[in-house]
Amino acid sequence: MERQRYLKRLSGPLLDRIDLKVYVHDLPFEDLAQTRPSESSADIRQRVNRARAVQQARFQGTGLTCNADMTTAELRQHCQLDQESLELVRGGL
Repeated sequence: MERQRYLKRLSGPLLDRIDLKVYVHDLPFEDLAQTRPSESSADIRQRVNRARAVQQARFQGTGLTCNADMTTAELRQHCQLDQESLELVRGGL
């Protein structure tokens, strides 16, 4: 209800400039109130550094520094989807 009121306040020209709209369902209070331990910043930093190392190895000698710089041909070469992923993209799962 509140979301609909808010969206009505946004003008059409502003909404035309938004390329991607993702609507998510509200989380139940019980899920928000859980006090399970979260991942530490050090663990997250390690994961990010590992991902960056993979990118550096992938792009060594190409002049690229990150995935965002990849062309369509490079995406097809380095990011081939397996059958399960293709089905997910098709909406079959």
